[in-house]
Amino acid sequence: MGDAIADFLYEPDYCIDGVLEGSKASRAIYQVRVMNWLGRRQSWLSAVGARTWSISSILFTIGLVLPSILIGRYASYLISEGANMFPSAIWEAGFKANSEMIVPSFWRTTNKNVDLMGNILVVNIPQVIVSLIYLFFNSIFTRQLVADEWTRLVRDGGKKTLRVTSPVGLQRSSYFLSLPLKYSIFLVAGSIALHWFISQGMFLAQTRSFGAGPLGQWHPEFDVSARGHTVLGIVLAITLGAILVLGLAVNSVARGFRDISKGFQLLGMSSAGIGLMCQRPADDTDTHLFPVSIGVVPSQDASTAGSQGRLVFSTYIGLQRPRTACCYLQPALVEERKGPGGLSRAKEK
Repeated sequence: MGDAIADFLYEPDYCIDGVLEGSKASRAIYQVRVMNWLGRRQSWLSAVGARTWSISSILFTIGLVLPSILIGRYASYLISEGANMFPSAIWEAGFKANSEMIVPSFWRTTNKNVDLMGNILVVNIPQVIVSLIYLFFNSIFTRQLVADEWTRLVRDGGKKTLRVTSPVGLQRSSYFLSLPLKYSIFLVAGSIALHWFISQGMFLAQTRSFGAGPLGQWHPEFDVSARGHTVLGIVLAITLGAILVLGLAVNSVARGFRDISKGFQLLGMSSAGIGLMCQRPADDTDTHLFPVSIGVVPSQDASTAGSQGRLVFSTYIGLQRPRTACCYLQPALVEERKGPGGLSRAKEK
């Protein structure tokens, strides 16, 4: 976001007051217009679209429910075979390979290499699925943090230097892991632990047969490829996954953006919204190099009757915070609809 703000502040486009942005499937129209500023609290849920939440919820549910059902059935089978499935026994067994936990292949072929490759694919499928789910998890978290950083620019004392890839002047460097360190550590540690628990809960078991005697001749025709499981590894993976999803849900509901109008938090994730917000005063040069914030400056447009100023990025010392129930000239998402898109001018002054 910082790179986009810096670019638009360096060379703002004053010739447009509306931008059409989107793809062939859908498009959004952002326009500068006089609107009432209604300072309200918006939860972090609102930073992510309904479609993303729906897809993510389905993936999260599948990722938790499906392995829970499978481990439940597997535990029932082990109990029927006389295995001790009390929590103390599961903990004591740990991640050790046990002959009771070896599951034969779904198929048997005369080609041992095919059996081996098949089992390798099966034991790694959960890792691929978790990686896919993590992309949605990380996307939600990233959008929420970008929206939070954007809304902080409109608060009292919110004037900050921009985070960019190649800092110049007072600019700050971008985050090493794209997110603030306290969040990055949480996400990276959670992802590493989850993948490790899965690797301990489901793994490849390969046996080789050797003849008796000092020579110990190898008999490849008796080699067996199978899958090994540990109940503890699977249970810990499911538990950690549930904690991560629950933490994301609670964080999204409990935390919120303060004193902003509806939809304002979404402008920071749109190049169109950022571009319109960066139409700084013409005499406020080198804005991108110094601490900036979003505030109200006098509007020079005579056609904006009823407006009490323009909401833009600026370095002005006397920059005013937007007040509730006041009307300002500001960028806003006017319409979302299906149709051909791209990024283009919607209206010229």
